[in-house]
Amino acid sequence: LGHVHFDLRRQADPTAVHTALSHYEEAAGLDPGFANAHVSRGRALRFLARSAEAAEAYARAHALAPDRLDALADGARAHIAAAFHTPAEVVQSGQALRDTDLV
Repeated sequence: LGHVHFDLRRQADPTAVHTALSHYEEAAGLDPGFANAHVSRGRALRFLARSAEAAEAYARAHALAPDRLDALADGARAHIAAAFHTPAEVVQSGQALRDTDLV
């Protein structure tokens, strides 16, 4: 259900990513060992420029599933983005989330 709402953001629904995030958080709460919920939560948080929280979500996913290299790579990007102070600085750094990162 979270992925449906996350995809809706492409249709200009400003609440879709927040709704997706709440679904990912619910999934992570129901099964804290479900790495996919933490990866998806990280992607939504990163999209919302909440990079420090995203980095934590990716770290949790990687701890649960060390073979999830996407969690490791996306976590590194989130850590870098968290070092910047404004979304504009994140875009300038090249760490902005691209549509291809959302798949």
